[in-house]
Amino acid sequence: KTTVTGGSMTQNVVTSTATYKDMGGAIGVEKSTTVTVSGVTFTENNGGASGGAIAAYGVDAVATVENCTFTANKASNGGTFYVGGAGAVTLTGVTVKASTASGLGAVAYTTSGSASTLTVNSITLYNNCTDTKTKDSYGFVLLNNAKNVLNIHKGNFVLKDAQTEETLTISSWSTLIWNKTNATVNEL
Repeated sequence: KTTVTGGSMTQNVVTSTATYKDMGGAIGVEKSTTVTVSGVTFTENNGGASGGAIAAYGVDAVATVENCTFTANKASNGGTFYVGGAGAVTLTGVTVKASTASGLGAVAYTTSGSASTLTVNSITLYNNCTDTKTKDSYGFVLLNNAKNVLNIHKGNFVLKDAQTEETLTISSWSTLIWNKTNATVNEL
């Protein structure tokens, strides 16, 4: 088990997209590995194909993220987080600003092909988007496999305008959660 507490991770870049080891601009969690990250600021990291800041890929690849701020991270899919290969990511007290994906899931992307789990206990989002703008303007998550699971505390999910800090009303969850393949979505 690895624990990262405090500090910052800035402008890290994945330069190859050949394997799952080449994901996660700042942190890549591989199979059978557990990482806890607390109080860290992630800024302008580039995850290449997947996971601008953090990627968890592989059986028992587990990332627990607490009280962290993510700003201007990017990747092709999953501008901030990528979960795949039966991995799991849990988010608590997380703030994500200006996260982008040139493909899908500006903030988070769960892969096709295996059961992966994303748990969102509490998160605040500020103006995140996908370049393709295929489903939503704030770009929270794309669930890309019927085996994927999203656990979400909707009462602790906040959208804010980056300019005014005004809390925005969530008029439709389907614009934030693109459940492409009827994955399981549990409201906690």
